[in-house]
Amino acid sequence: PEYIALNQDGTRGQPAGREVYAQQCFSNPAVQEQMLADWKSRGKPKRFNLCVNDSAYLCRCVNCRAWDADLPGEEFLLHKTDRMLRFYNVMCEKAIRLRPDVEVCVYAYLDYRFAPRCEKVAYPDHLVVGFVPSIYDDFVAVVDGWKAAGLRRFVIRPNYLCYNGFVPRGYER
Repeated sequence: PEYIALNQDGTRGQPAGREVYAQQCFSNPAVQEQMLADWKSRGKPKRFNLCVNDSAYLCRCVNCRAWDADLPGEEFLLHKTDRMLRFYNVMCEKAIRLRPDVEVCVYAYLDYRFAPRCEKVAYPDHLVVGFVPSIYDDFVAVVDGWKAAGLRRFVIRPNYLCYNGFVPRGYER
C-alpha cells in the first residue's frame, strides 16, 4: 500500500466509491526502485516509459508535497509540474547509471502540463516530454516555459477530442 498515493482522507489506494486509476507515491524510493527493476526485467530498452496513470488523484504525503511549488492559497491540483519533474529527474539519474543512452519518456498532462515554477530539467538530453495540451492552452507559451526550464526534446500528443465532449471545427483531420 505504501506504493500507492495517499488520498485526501489519509488512506492509500483507489478512493472509496471512485472508479479511477490510482497514482503512485512518486517520492517513495521503493516505488522508484520497482520501476527501475521492471524496466531492467524488460532488458533496459533505450526508451524508458514513465508515463503515469491518467488520474487526478495525486499523492498527498509529506514527501510528495515537499516537491510541489504551490502558491499560497492555491488549489491542490492546480499545478503539480514541479513534483512530476522532480520525479522525472530522479528517475533519469538512476536510469542513466544503468544505460547511458536512455531516453526517459514522460507526459506533461493535466495538472502537470504547465512549465515548472522552480524545478529545472536536469537531464535535457535524456528526457523526452510528450505534451498533452488542451485546446484552451497557449501551447507556444507552455513549450517556451518548459524550454526556459531546460527542456530540449518533446513531442505533441493532442487530446483535443476528449475536452468538453465536442469536436472543434478544423480538427476533423
